Amino acid sequence: GTAVINTLTSSTATAYTLASTDQGTYLQFTDAATITVSTATAFTAGQQVQIFADGTALSIVSDGVTLAGAGTAGTAVTFTVGAQYEAVGIVGMGSNSYRIIGNVTGA
Repeated sequence: GTAVINTLTSSTATAYTLASTDQGTYLQFTDAATITVSTATAFTAGQQVQIFADGTALSIVSDGVTLAGAGTAGTAVTFTVGAQYEAVGIVGMGSNSYRIIGNVTGA
């Protein structure tokens, strides 16, 4: 079989927009941050990214795409990660549709 190599990227950014090149990676945010999922993210069905919330607060927002999880869905929603050091995943479900998995609260 083919070995799978995953990349871990650490960031001190306080604002970050997911890009198509982020799929299949691990992103670690060490400061309080807001991550945006937008049409520029362009994941296809099944593509995903794992996010480590190592800062004091992490929010994930949708901008023009459907983001669903924790009983909430919409194109302009905000998800707050439950606690520092949590890990959450974002999975492409189809064209401009994403699912957030993990300890989050949606609003």
